[in-house]
Amino acid sequence: MIVQSATAATCDLPATPKQVAGDRVGMWVGGGKLMKNITTIAAVLVGLWCAGHAAAGTADDVQAAKEAFARKDYAAAEQSVTAAIDAGELKREDKAAAYYLRGYARALSKKFDAAADDFTDAMENTERGDNGWSAAIQARFLTYVDLGKPTSAAADFVALAKDRPDAARGVRYRLISRLVWDLKAKDEDAAFDVLKAMRDISYVPEEPAQNTDYLTQVFVRLLVNRGEDLVAMMELSKIKTADLLVEARVDRGYASLWAKEGFDAVTDPKEIAGRELAYVADLAKKSPNLAVVMTRYVKALRTVGESAKAVEVAREALANPELASVQVERVVEDKLWLRNELVYALKDLGRTDEALAEMQPILKLDEAKNGFMISQLVNFGQIMIELGHAAEGVKTAKRGWNSASPMGQLYINMIEVCGTATTDKPAAEKALALLRKRQSENYAAMSAALLCMDRTDEVAELVKKRLSLPAHRGALLTAIQWYKPPAFVTPLRRTLMERYAKVLARPDVQAAVKKQGRIEEYPFFSAYWGNL
Repeated sequence: MIVQSATAATCDLPATPKQVAGDRVGMWVGGGKLMKNITTIAAVLVGLWCAGHAAAGTADDVQAAKEAFARKDYAAAEQSVTAAIDAGELKREDKAAAYYLRGYARALSKKFDAAADDFTDAMENTERGDNGWSAAIQARFLTYVDLGKPTSAAADFVALAKDRPDAARGVRYRLISRLVWDLKAKDEDAAFDVLKAMRDISYVPEEPAQNTDYLTQVFVRLLVNRGEDLVAMMELSKIKTADLLVEARVDRGYASLWAKEGFDAVTDPKEIAGRELAYVADLAKKSPNLAVVMTRYVKALRTVGESAKAVEVAREALANPELASVQVERVVEDKLWLRNELVYALKDLGRTDEALAEMQPILKLDEAKNGFMISQLVNFGQIMIELGHAAEGVKTAKRGWNSASPMGQLYINMIEVCGTATTDKPAAEKALALLRKRQSENYAAMSAALLCMDRTDEVAELVKKRLSLPAHRGALLTAIQWYKPPAFVTPLRRTLMERYAKVLARPDVQAAVKKQGRIEEYPFFSAYWGNL
């Protein structure tokens, strides 16, 4: 632990993480504020800048680095701190601080590999478990996440959870979620270690509306794979999200749980949607001014078919002048997601003119932001096509092309296929060909596009292929259950649903489903986004 001098409290520090928190460096912290997830490093900073440990020969370098940080010249800060390190006159605790600061400067300059090395050196120059070590390993964890080294990031989180559970509990859920989803298909053992560490330290997200069910579902599956059925049942009982409980009922990957005492009660088809709504309604009572909470509440109302109330709740929330977000920088996005759910609720009721009107604030804002709300653009493009505004729907979706992920781009291709399937066959075939080349990145989009083109034989083959792939099986099985339809179904959607029902009724498809899972009937509407 670095010992602070008596003057440390009044020392004129360089720019601290709080002061430069607004500086963004790519996706270094998963899109959040730069140092949002690092526990306070004031003790580390004062060790170098204020505590008086640095030898006289490094004083000029220290001062130069301090001034460089103040003017946000991180290359110059790196150079000056390097000079202080190379002088060889720093004590061990000051080396830790110096390496941390150089790593910080390098991260701000997007030199992430070098930054990770510096954070490692900082850890080696401090005691395991103290504040300096904690700050450095968290910084290295964040760097590994964005370097695309999820296994290394997972090892850092597990180590942090073991030696500094308080700090591990402060890591943002968005980062952990991103890490686990990245690991799920690449390194199941590392994903399991992260999830177990979260359970062991009783990790609770800092955002009240953050839905941890999706990671719990991954944990349950991994526990089942390891034969830990009793623990899996305990984790399964925590899940409230209806679609995830459906998957546990129908995917044979969970078959070892099906006969366990309490399984049917936990996943009762007649109760799971109502259980989700009750949980989210309670959240809404506690946090009525949080946009993410109200968005989840509106979606839960739609799930049980209460779309009229969903409209009422959404409009009341949007009119609330105190509606806010846990993260200040996400206020705009969170409110737009709430309006997105309002549009869907209006569409459920057949109030199409109102749905189109509610899209306009988002579309108008997006004109100045150049496709930044890609999910809404895709959603609205699809709705416009369903409502008979095909050309406008395709144009709307395409506005988000440059900012879309590969999965998002394939949804845009799908929308173009469906929007031109009957009016411009060459354009539809061209978009379908592009989708076909990359379909493994979004099989759901490929399925919908093929249905729009009435290629049911190809749809059947794709369904069987998806059922054979463990990473895709659960989502497909969840999507193809029998759910209660919304009050209003557009003619296009009804046509696609009828085509899909014929595909699912084929003997070869039925055999493939029976091999991998089962199909049941549920008395609620599925808001599942991945397929028809």
